[in-house]
Amino acid sequence: MSEETIATTSWWERYRDDVAGGKTHTMDVFFRSLAPSQGSHDKRRQILQRLDAAAESTSLETYNIHVIGDGMCLCEDCTSTRIARHMHDTLSSLRDGGSDRIEPTGFSERSVDSEMTGEHYRLLIPPEVTLAVYVGDVLRAAFPARVEGVPVSVSDFLDAYSSIDTESAVSQAEA
Repeated sequence: MSEETIATTSWWERYRDDVAGGKTHTMDVFFRSLAPSQGSHDKRRQILQRLDAAAESTSLETYNIHVIGDGMCLCEDCTSTRIARHMHDTLSSLRDGGSDRIEPTGFSERSVDSEMTGEHYRLLIPPEVTLAVYVGDVLRAAFPARVEGVPVSVSDFLDAYSSIDTESAVSQAEA
């Protein structure tokens, strides 16, 4: 019995076909901080190296890096400015996943209730690293996630993505 990976899902088949078909796609990587948490430096470095390699190939049009902070207050006052509304909309779309077969993981909400200050508000906490994958202008997925029930980390997706470039290079060499 083979182990399920993202490459065994029907979502992946459709995505790979879009890439092979030359549809424009981009990726955005969201970090909570410019400083990686202890123990995650090498993983972050590998993610950035893989994105650089993908951007140098012909398959990925571009990728962007965003720093989003440790969390976002969800109260009406804090989300009322244009930049805060944009970030709230972005985080909400990432948390929602962009596809009916994608269930992003790692996002959480937390309530802050202080009896001393009388403050009460909710925070949206993103994962330490989130990768958004767009085909055209449409968000197709956000990782980490469960894809058709299969857990997929950012690194898992990038591993599978690199196989598209390898397949493309082999096809071009055979032509």
